[in-house]
Amino acid sequence: MKSQTQGFLSLCCLFLLLSCDDGPRTAPPACGNGILEAGETCDGADFGPQTCANYGLDAGTLACTAQCTIDLAGCHNEPICGDGVRDPDEACDDADFGDLTCASFGRDAGALACTAACTIDVSGCSDTAVCGNGLKEAGEACDLTDLGGLTCASLGFEEGTLLCAADCTVDTSTCSDGVAICGNDLRESGEVCDGTDLNGRSCISLGYDTGQLACDPGCTAFITSGCTRLEVCTNGIDDDGDTLVDCLDPSCAPDPSCQAGTCTEETVFHDSPPTCGPGLQCSIDENASPACLPDAMFAGGVFYGACGANAECPFGSICMGTSQLDEACLPFCQYETHPDCPGGGICLYSLVGSGLNLCALPDACDPVAGTGCPVPGEGCYLLDPLTGDSLCFTAGTVQTGDPCLGIPDCAPGNTCADPGSGFICVRLCDAATPCVSGTCQMISATLGFCG
Repeated sequence: MKSQTQGFLSLCCLFLLLSCDDGPRTAPPACGNGILEAGETCDGADFGPQTCANYGLDAGTLACTAQCTIDLAGCHNEPICGDGVRDPDEACDDADFGDLTCASFGRDAGALACTAACTIDVSGCSDTAVCGNGLKEAGEACDLTDLGGLTCASLGFEEGTLLCAADCTVDTSTCSDGVAICGNDLRESGEVCDGTDLNGRSCISLGYDTGQLACDPGCTAFITSGCTRLEVCTNGIDDDGDTLVDCLDPSCAPDPSCQAGTCTEETVFHDSPPTCGPGLQCSIDENASPACLPDAMFAGGVFYGACGANAECPFGSICMGTSQLDEACLPFCQYETHPDCPGGGICLYSLVGSGLNLCALPDACDPVAGTGCPVPGEGCYLLDPLTGDSLCFTAGTVQTGDPCLGIPDCAPGNTCADPGSGFICVRLCDAATPCVSGTCQMISATLGFCG
């Protein structure tokens, strides 16, 4: 009995040992129970402390997949209005409207605009098409250059350029069936040119030096009568067709090969002795430089009068216009070295680009009263207080006592002078026109200024 009891107890102890464990066990993660557990990045709405920012995205909402992994589809960076990219929180951005058009807002025509705040502006939309806005809309066949993909070929023609008429209908006048239409300003097969379409040609490409090329009415040849060649000064040929050859042509005057003798600014005056060779006279060329020029340039015109038909003027003068004078033959002078002018003129104007001046005839007007000028709006101004020479200029507006830069700046009846404190407009006076204030300080036998 003792041995059986001991065996039974041993068996019971073995059974108890086999049925016992080492402690409590942990259940495996259950995806979908809404609890973030080990091995899961999310579960339902439980993302732990994670946000879109953990994944480098500024804004949005994380989502969790059925496999308990993170879904970033709802995350995005904060929209930047004005970068031209329409972000999820923007209605538009610059020209990016997504798929939206005026039609999306119930309007028939027009174009959407995007505001500075990236909201949509529908003020450019309308219920009817606007012809001339460059946008082909409902009811229009075309609009300016927007032909809706149409071409001459798509309309059954063989060649040409399709146009859009002012009423937004298609203009096929420049389309053709392969037969050229002369006069449509479109060079087509068989035509040398057509109106303004010169096929890229010009006077220069045809060997001329300058001018305007044209097309003959039959579209079969170029008209070169408007093209010219410049004179070559040493080839013995009348290159430009003006009957003057080489150095006899005024255009060759500056050419070194045509310079015979010497010419300086000291020898261009009306009373200067000849210094140039035969057939040439000393004067100023188109660059305001002294040069020996052909006699033909001096064959017309009169001092202080009209220039010749080809701007000719007598020796010692140049055809020149000013803001106050029409073109006339104005003699040369120089304030310091050669102030004398022919015919009672006065050395007045400066010749830009040189050290020379030009003469002008004084006007018979009253500088003290500022009157006597033949042209309305002009005033009489004193040029030489000793001689009383005066000239008419457009009336100035600077008043007595105010600063001035030149005589014509001042209102008529004044002159621009420096009484010791800088140039100001000073009132003139004489026996007939006394000073309103101050006394008349005489500067000649008949004229003075108020001071």
